[in-house]
Amino acid sequence: MKYEKILLFLFLISVILFGCAGASLKDYEAKSLEEEEIKTLLNAYESAWNEHNSSRFLALLHEKFVIWAGNERRIVYTKKKYAFMLRDRMREYRVLRLGKPAIWIKDDKATVFLPMSVDGRNIRNEFYLIRMNGKWFFLSSEF
Repeated sequence: MKYEKILLFLFLISVILFGCAGASLKDYEAKSLEEEEIKTLLNAYESAWNEHNSSRFLALLHEKFVIWAGNERRIVYTKKKYAFMLRDRMREYRVLRLGKPAIWIKDDKATVFLPMSVDGRNIRNEFYLIRMNGKWFFLSSEF
């Protein structure tokens, strides 16, 4: 458990080091219907976090969701493990702001590079998304 807390701390520090662009998610102009759907997903992610609504937040994550870390791509959290500690994280890191994303879509998969601010600490994150039954979900997060 201590190791996971250290990794989460390192994740948040990496966000700070990479910085958050001045543009927000609201400034992002989607170039297609698919990008608009992804922007809606990102807005829902930000809103659920800021409202500390863990059930709504978890509904955005695919059942096979994982958080990766490091060059060795070690799985730090699965969805089940993340759900267990999510409420505490939401209390600890209260405000999340998403910056202007870079989105690449191929078929039913997408990659999103995204600057974020967590309680004013800037990081850069990479999300992998999957579309199932016409709806986008977060499949993984990498830092």
